[in-house]
Amino acid sequence: MFFTFWNSSLLAVAVCILCLTKGSQPRFHAVIMLITGLLGTQLHKISSLGTWVVGLGVIVFFNFVTLALSPLQLVLAWCLTPKSPINPGITVLHNGDEKGNITVDIVAVHGLGSNPDWAWTWEDQAKKCMWLKDLLPKSIPRARIMTYNHNSAWFRDAPVKSVKICGEELLEALNTERSHSKEAQQRPIIFIGHNFGGIIIKQALVVASEKFTDATFDSIEKSMHGAIFLGVPHDGSQLTHWGEVLSYCTYWLGSSTELLEALQPGAESLRELNRSFFTNYGQRDLVDFFETQKTKAMGVPVLLGVNTHASTNLGVKRVALVTDNVGMNKFRSETHMNYRLVLGQLTRMVDKIEKEQLKSLSAEQHECLKSLYVVGSDNRRESIEKAHPSTLEWLDQSPGQR
Repeated sequence: MFFTFWNSSLLAVAVCILCLTKGSQPRFHAVIMLITGLLGTQLHKISSLGTWVVGLGVIVFFNFVTLALSPLQLVLAWCLTPKSPINPGITVLHNGDEKGNITVDIVAVHGLGSNPDWAWTWEDQAKKCMWLKDLLPKSIPRARIMTYNHNSAWFRDAPVKSVKICGEELLEALNTERSHSKEAQQRPIIFIGHNFGGIIIKQALVVASEKFTDATFDSIEKSMHGAIFLGVPHDGSQLTHWGEVLSYCTYWLGSSTELLEALQPGAESLRELNRSFFTNYGQRDLVDFFETQKTKAMGVPVLLGVNTHASTNLGVKRVALVTDNVGMNKFRSETHMNYRLVLGQLTRMVDKIEKEQLKSLSAEQHECLKSLYVVGSDNRRESIEKAHPSTLEWLDQSPGQR
């Protein structure tokens, strides 16, 4: 009697969810409940003992999954370590050389569900190295190096926002950080984006270039010198399928699939974003780094997080890194080959910026030249009287006559 009531309840709840909701996560749960209920109603019709035992095992498994996907997850939430509050925005790790000279802003944006403290840090039993703070300032001392922290969680306590909102948040944070002086607003920018961070960078720059918006972000559009893309899914990632399944399973913990769905392989929204980005920034200095090792699950290599086709663009310089997608933004030391490859592209961009700056005069130099200006100097040539007819005749005379 109890099992009949249980199976009927599962079927009724499943049908209600399928009819009343459109979200992919609750509908996924409803399908699991529907399968569980249907299997339960058929068990008593099985006559063979062996088949009945197998059927019972399958039904027990599906009931366990149904309970695991239910609001009972809230009990698990009480046992989990509370999440640290996210402090979104820009953090400055290095602010120019000892004299305060800054020639370029370098802005690093981490990937999906990560944070700056972990994303850019190599850590093992021997050492811990946050390369943006521990290595890069030694190689590029006249740079202002910043990380951007954004909330792109998807597994638990996920925000409800689109890729465009993520890009707008980056724009607002960066614009605020650079608004304290005209010199800061005009300083060239090099972006570094890992995985989803690269998508946020492209979206932010596309928004900055939109002509129907006000001029708030014009300085960022004009200052964008180049970008380093580390395993960025320009055309989507196969790992999003696995992420969606996990997100479905943690619905009651506050998961969301919105950002994951935006990264589906071949997604039209990603291709449109890429077209808009290259229309406005295709002539800037861009480099695509791609992985050559499969991402591991429980220590077993499974697949490339972002395959070469999806992480590179036609006509853009591409460089291979010997690592998986998770390791593309983590470097052990200055001698780490992957770090040397990334650093090589960064220093090339910075050298180009500094050479261009040497060709142009500063405001102080312009003022100095203006102080040397004499009124009427532009007409001095016209005011010179004609030379006397005998001027310079001595040049034609012999040495004895001079």
